[in-house]
Amino acid sequence: MSTVINCAIAYADALTAKSRGEINQGDHQAVVKLLRAALGKNLPSKQGANLRALLEG
Repeated sequence: MSTVINCAIAYADALTAKSRGEINQGDHQAVVKLLRAALGKNLPSKQGANLRALLEG
């Protein structure tokens, strides 16, 4: 499971790096917030919620 979480974080970092030139620096709970800031409405609410649940679980 930790591999799945690490992959999700890495993918989110790749998206935010491409969109904003910024990656999350260790605060896993801030990943969704940064991703939302980078992608805006292009991040489906369901995917944001799924990522948040994955990181909290």
